[in-house]
Amino acid sequence: NLCMQEFYIKMTIDGEAFDPFSAETLSVIKPDHESYKKQIIELSRKKYAVQLEEFKKIEEEKARKEKEEENLIKEEVKSDSEKEILVSLGKESGKKEKQENEDAGDPLI
Repeated sequence: NLCMQEFYIKMTIDGEAFDPFSAETLSVIKPDHESYKKQIIELSRKKYAVQLEEFKKIEEEKARKEKEEENLIKEEVKSDSEKEILVSLGKESGKKEKQENEDAGDPLI
């Protein structure tokens, strides 16, 4: 039976196993110096933090830019699709004209 902060350990050193033995952990001693936690947090916030209003503006700007980029991409895709349609229609109409001219006996020049 183990009490609080007690444990058993089996060690291997240089490939040689040793018999298990019991040990006790050390108690945590309170530091005898003052804590710098508050100063560290304060300095970190001064150096890296952003005011909430400024953060919201930055996020809104990012969202606006992303939306603009999406719209540009959609416009490019749309214009590319329209070009493909026009090209395919042009080919179709060209084929029809050629066929009509051949039927009429007029060779294309």
